[in-house]
Amino acid sequence: MKKTRIYWSLLLFANFALCVMLGLYGSGWAAPASKQKQPFSNPVEQRAEIIRQLEKINTQLQQQILLLQSGKMQVVVEKLQE
Repeated sequence: MKKTRIYWSLLLFANFALCVMLGLYGSGWAAPASKQKQPFSNPVEQRAEIIRQLEKINTQLQQQILLLQSGKMQVVVEKLQE
């Protein structure tokens, strides 16, 4: 009976120690400092990137409109054989 009590005491202590170590690691005290880029940028950077992309798309659309209005482009339509 004494061996069983010692066994369960050691098992309980080991579980407690493991939980404490994982808790400290997760909270950042023991976790290594990482300087990786966060998966989500801050909202200001996201808005600036969206604006840049929209301006680029707008420029490309203007170029396509000018090309279509110039008449230098020919469209050939062929009927597919079935």
